[in-house]
Amino acid sequence: MDPELLQANGRALRCVGQALPNELPALYRPSDAASAALGGWRTAAALDRCTAAWTERLKALAAELDDKGGRLVSTAAGYRDANAAVTQGMTELLAADAASRAARTRGTVTTPYRPVF
Repeated sequence: MDPELLQANGRALRCVGQALPNELPALYRPSDAASAALGGWRTAAALDRCTAAWTERLKALAAELDDKGGRLVSTAAGYRDANAAVTQGMTELLAADAASRAARTRGTVTTPYRPVF
């Protein structure tokens, strides 16, 4: 798992999710123009309802993208934190083992590692 790639993808999703609502007027301008041209026809009302439903679905999609992107960013941070903790633990364990080996060659024995439980 590459936390940096995961974070970059999460940020990209958030960016799209946050930008999408601002783009909605451009998406439904042609529909509004067609609806205005069809004034008095039942088709105009149906087109308006369709446009409203489409707009609400896109708003929901934008919110979902923003949420999922945020979750990916948080997951990436979790991976980084876990990797750092494992690295630190292994570094301490290897240092303790090296110290124990050195003590044995000098004739003194120490406990190489004490788990913290």
